Amino acid sequence: MISSTFDLADAIGSKNANKALRICRELMSSGKKEYEIIGLLCWHFKRLLKAKTLQARGESDNRIAAGLRIGQKYWAGFFKQVSGLKASRIKAGIRSLLEADLNIKRTRFDYAHQSLVLEFLIFKLCF
Repeated sequence: MISSTFDLADAIGSKNANKALRICRELMSSGKKEYEIIGLLCWHFKRLLKAKTLQARGESDNRIAAGLRIGQKYWAGFFKQVSGLKASRIKAGIRSLLEADLNIKRTRFDYAHQSLVLEFLIFKLCF
């Protein structure tokens, strides 16, 4: 079974760096590029932050899930992530994701080292 970016985000949210790295490598071996994984994680983290903000305003999980188009299959896991992370940690994660994305796109690191940027990011997000 091929893991998804949601599985990667779940492993990160659980602070399971080994699982997150395994999923990341699996995604890359299936053809995903480093910047694509970072982009998908950033999109996911932004959705987590939006859900956290809406919950703070008193919105129901049903309404949030509908607004963010969270599939029923992922609903329980998504809201587990939302409740398990503080908004400040989500924001710090987004900053780390954007920094890694810029490091890769600005070719601060050569192609051979781009996967190391992603692995370092995974560790940073897990701890």
